[in-house]
Amino acid sequence: MVDMVSTSNMPMVAVGGVRELRAWLTDKHKASRGTWLLLRMPGRGAGRLTPDQLIDELTRVGWHAALTRTYDDQHVLVMVLPRKPRAAWTAREKRRAQALYRKGKLLPAGAAVVDRAKRNGRWYTTGTE
Repeated sequence: MVDMVSTSNMPMVAVGGVRELRAWLTDKHKASRGTWLLLRMPGRGAGRLTPDQLIDELTRVGWHAALTRTYDDQHVLVMVLPRKPRAAWTAREKRRAQALYRKGKLLPAGAAVVDRAKRNGRWYTTGTE
C-alpha cells in the first residue's frame, strides 16, 4: 500500500518495494514535478529497495534521485525528480541505463532522457558517484 502525506512543498510517498514504486512512477511520472520517497533503510527488514533497484526504476521513466536524508532509525527520504536536460549522469546511472536498454526495459520517457543527454553532451561528462 502506498501512503501519501505532504512534506514541505513536495509530497512524500511511502513505498514498500519495487512493485509499489513502479506502479507509482508509471502513474505519476508524466505529471509529477517530484516527490520524497520514504524508503526502509538497507538491512532493516523486508520491503526495501536496493540502490540499483531504485536507480533502475527511476531511470526507466527519466527520473533520478537528487537528495537523500535520514528520516528515522528505520527509514530514509529520497528526493526523486524528473531528470533535467543539464543534469549530470554518474557512471553508475549510465551503466544501469545501458543495462535497461539492452534488456528492453527502458520506457520511452527514459529513452528520451538518455537520447537528450547524448545529444547535449551530458552523457559524456562524468558525474559524482
